[in-house]
Amino acid sequence: MARITYRGYSINLRFIKSNDIWQLELEKGNYIKTLAVAREKTIFSIEQLALEEIDKLTEEEIKQP
Repeated sequence: MARITYRGYSINLRFIKSNDIWQLELEKGNYIKTLAVAREKTIFSIEQLALEEIDKLTEEEIKQP
């Protein structure tokens, strides 16, 4: 399985059959942010969502003392 990373965050996407949704996980160290994504979304749109969320998280990290 390929591991995708961006700005130090690992990006995982798994299908949750019981809920019929995709679960997007953004992980860095002990921190994990999980987002539910509709099944109808394309892989490209999910990738863009992941990158945008990581950009936001990175900006928050920079603002913290």
